[in-house]
Amino acid sequence: RCGHALGAWFSEAQRVLLLSLPHCSPRTTANLWYSFGRLHRVPEPPLLQALLAHSQQQLPDMQPQGLANTTWALACLGIVPSPCWVAVLLEAAGPKLGDMNAQELSNFVWGLSKLGHRPDGAWLQQMVHQSSLKLPDYNPLNLASTACALATFRFCPGLAWQQAFARRLHEILHSLRHIHKIRILQAVAQLALPLPRPLLAQLGASATADVTQVSMNEASVVLLLATVALRLPISPQWLEMFA
Repeated sequence: RCGHALGAWFSEAQRVLLLSLPHCSPRTTANLWYSFGRLHRVPEPPLLQALLAHSQQQLPDMQPQGLANTTWALACLGIVPSPCWVAVLLEAAGPKLGDMNAQELSNFVWGLSKLGHRPDGAWLQQMVHQSSLKLPDYNPLNLASTACALATFRFCPGLAWQQAFARRLHEILHSLRHIHKIRILQAVAQLALPLPRPLLAQLGASATADVTQVSMNEASVVLLLATVALRLPISPQWLEMFA
């Protein structure tokens, strides 16, 4: 009964939002996207289409945080906007990348990688430059998300980014969750990033040490493939788990 009542309330709330959407400011529109993302609930079709159209018009006027939150929410909800929508997003975000903090830039880049459209090389190079400046402030999730996004874009960043990434990875290696280690190793393998071998070996050893028989899953297979691709040592005990 409670679930039915909540569903009815949510439908009515979306009906009201649809009527008031033309009067929403860019900040309010971004907050709406963020709220749907946090709720893990895709708007009903009429509101979804109206929200996409309305936000496309407002993207140039959104603040950096609003652009990041909107892009992150679309990715969380599995919504893939049109190429035209993404083109407006990229044009609006380009000049504001430098104004995003570490969390916002990481969320934005990860979200963008899920929208099904690859930015051109010049735009990616601009983004990587800003990312390299903010890498000292990246937390484990930021680090893993950005690496995964670059792998999705198939864009290998330059030396400055690689060095900043390696420094930050070394600093927070012991704070990484198991899934972060796997995603970073996978991205490094896919991009053939020339990170220092001692650092890669330490990361690989730490990741494989986290695997037990009870936690064997798809992520563990990804880890094995990345470890092999990077030619990192694999203990006989760990290989026995795949037998």
